Amino acid sequence: MIRGLGRIMLIGVGAFMLVTGILFMLDITFSIDNLSNILYGIVLILAGLSAAFAGIKGEGGFWFTIFSLVMIGLVIYYAVANKDHFSPFTWEYLGKFILSLICQILYALGFIFLKIGKKKK
Repeated sequence: MIRGLGRIMLIGVGAFMLVTGILFMLDITFSIDNLSNILYGIVLILAGLSAAFAGIKGEGGFWFTIFSLVMIGLVIYYAVANKDHFSPFTWEYLGKFILSLICQILYALGFIFLKIGKKKK
């Protein structure tokens, strides 16, 4: 049961991250000044693909779980590094941050649920 919940979470989060990464890449201009944004978009797309395939296959490795926890830290770091966007308080940046944080938490929980629900042979 918990393994099935992890699979559903990973497929949903993976699809969301994939679409978000593609839309993010369409909004930026490709130049050396935007290199960090380009790398973030690529990592988002790759993480979405890995989550979707892990959810479909029903297997997630230890390193995917560690990567998912590192991604939570990166989301928090990105928010702290770009805290000036929050100073004239707008719901746009706060909403994006909360949505991204929830997405990363569900990503990590999905891989943890896959590991917990793995049947012993």
